[in-house]
Amino acid sequence: MNDQQADSIFIASNSFGIGWQWFRQGLGVLFSYPGRWLIISMIAILVILLATMVGGLIPILGSLLANWFVVAPLTVGLLFCANYCYQRHSPELSNLFYGFQDSQRFIRIVWVNLVWTLLFALFGLLASMVFVGLLNLFEPQIVQDALSAAQTADANQTRLATPALDNSALNHLGLGQWLVLIVVGLVFALIGLVLHYGQVFSSYLVGSVDYQAPKTLAAVSAGFTGAWRNLSALLLMAVAMSALLGLFILAIVLIGALLSYWQVAVLSALATVLLVVAGVLLILLITPWWACANLAAFRQIYPQHGHTTEVLPN
Repeated sequence: MNDQQADSIFIASNSFGIGWQWFRQGLGVLFSYPGRWLIISMIAILVILLATMVGGLIPILGSLLANWFVVAPLTVGLLFCANYCYQRHSPELSNLFYGFQDSQRFIRIVWVNLVWTLLFALFGLLASMVFVGLLNLFEPQIVQDALSAAQTADANQTRLATPALDNSALNHLGLGQWLVLIVVGLVFALIGLVLHYGQVFSSYLVGSVDYQAPKTLAAVSAGFTGAWRNLSALLLMAVAMSALLGLFILAIVLIGALLSYWQVAVLSALATVLLVVAGVLLILLITPWWACANLAAFRQIYPQHGHTTEVLPN
């Protein structure tokens, strides 16, 4: 990505309107091809679960390898499927594996996500240091107890003892101190959201084109910049998606509870089946909905990336 393309990164002037627009477009595209999306989502989840299980056999490094070599290319594939929908084509199962179909493309995706792994590690370290520092400032005894417990290993030296963070120690914190911790937590949550969207955008920046694809660090920078400049719109889109999912889950739980209330065997069995089916459908629909909404944001944030900004009618 050159300087001219970087300067053309979209900045939402109406955060609510743009975030809501991305939310609606993602939902609309999802239900334009629901059958195809369910199949694609099922295959994607199965592949990710299998990669996670295999990666779990290798301590620490296994999960990282699974993320770099399987999850990241599949994420690009999901966004590529969504782009097919925006181009008014039915998504194909082969689109899901788009990130694996070219060795150079695959290597670019892996390198970008390796850099983001390092950034997330630094972010986690910084967040831990800040919270430990605040706790040490507010109530040093809490940190001292935790450090003392961490230095005590069990008999076989394979597991650390649980830190003594009991309620009595935490109750020593005042209201103002709790407010400070909550505000700091929210700030770090927003930064984490920027990093999440930055990783998604930069992965698709290097994965969706093969000609003049941006370099690794340039893609990471462009992904972070696009997410940071449009944080409010992306936040509203994420909140809207979470709220709708929450309402859906609440409705299913209430219906299940209502059917079980009459204590009739048939209705109780029906409630169980309803909850299971609804849960499976929810899991299968979250993944493509996330991809469609993120692709809607990507197409508008990076107008010079070779994608039209035309969207399906609402």
